[in-house]
Amino acid sequence: MSSVLEYMTWRGDITFQVDRLNEVDNLIFSMLSYLNFGAPKNGISIKELSKKYFASRGMDDSKLQKEKSYSDMIVMVENLLRKAAKSDRFKDIILTEYISKYDEINQSQFCAMCFVIDEDNIFVAFRGTDDTILGFKEDFNMSFSTPVFGQIESVKYLKRIIESNSHKNIYVGGHSKGGNFAVYSVVGLPEKDRERIRCVFNNDGPGFSKEMIESDSYRDTVKKVSKILPVDSVVGILMYDNEQYSVVEAIGNNGFIQHNGMNWKVVGKSFVRAKKLSDESNRIDITLKTWLENLSHEERVIFVDEFYEIIKNSTNAVRTGDITNKKLKSAIKIIKEMSSLEQERREQLSSIFSLFLKTDFEMRTKKKKSILVKNKGRKIRFDRK
Repeated sequence: MSSVLEYMTWRGDITFQVDRLNEVDNLIFSMLSYLNFGAPKNGISIKELSKKYFASRGMDDSKLQKEKSYSDMIVMVENLLRKAAKSDRFKDIILTEYISKYDEINQSQFCAMCFVIDEDNIFVAFRGTDDTILGFKEDFNMSFSTPVFGQIESVKYLKRIIESNSHKNIYVGGHSKGGNFAVYSVVGLPEKDRERIRCVFNNDGPGFSKEMIESDSYRDTVKKVSKILPVDSVVGILMYDNEQYSVVEAIGNNGFIQHNGMNWKVVGKSFVRAKKLSDESNRIDITLKTWLENLSHEERVIFVDEFYEIIKNSTNAVRTGDITNKKLKSAIKIIKEMSSLEQERREQLSSIFSLFLKTDFEMRTKKKKSILVKNKGRKIRFDRK
């Protein structure tokens, strides 16, 4: 077993002309989309892109950086770019149609790019949630609003790519929220354009509302979707979907570390398959769905908007690191901000939090009872000497 980086080492000399796109290649393109490449006016090869990216940051483009932890995703992806730039498989691939938007008014963080693999094949990659507070706000908005601004942008972007690439095979993918955007972008296409899409890769991306997955356009799209979840998935199980999924082994002891696609285990040109999602992933899935179903639309809006404003006003944070780097100070500021809310708003938030804790307790209790029932009746043998 190896990692995505190791895959690049031993498979980097095999071009796409020799062996076509596979699921690991999909993840590589999807993860590369997390890097801020500026706005290249014309197409640029990954080899040249790597030189410019690291030169603009005063960094060495040849020496791999050491990751601080398994959650250090951007450093891992930068190492991925270094390796891609030196591999026969990726170095000549052209990145084009790069677009990045950060929109406070529409509460959206959106980025997409196109990788031209060869004259017949292109891969459209949508960036997942970055480390901005606004990016996470858009994720939570999905719990009560469809479509969010980023989903609308994804459809517009993909339509434009299809129109300008009339004879190419088009693959679409993304990681995390990018996986959600990848699926939504195809759902939003006219039927004739949807037929142009060869495959949609949803790498541990959240689902959609119940109404969305019952639509004819979603049902038509689902046939093309390959969803990949780590064994302890937390993000990819959110909301609802009818997508066929594979469960893969990953490094890390929780769903947040495993969410980082760079931690997924690889063998050959595939991910290492697990038999099923873990019990903890299933428990979280049931807990969150039960909790959300017991909240009205208004309560979901209140929870997301109020909590976002509390974090924003109390910490002045723009990025998640602004909070996590000062955990204690941030926690004190957030608690202080919550206590200063008007009584009615404070009671509304407390009620919603209480419902979540109650639901979580009930699910944990059910899990314990289930284990006891399974163990009951088993013969216990004592070997005595």
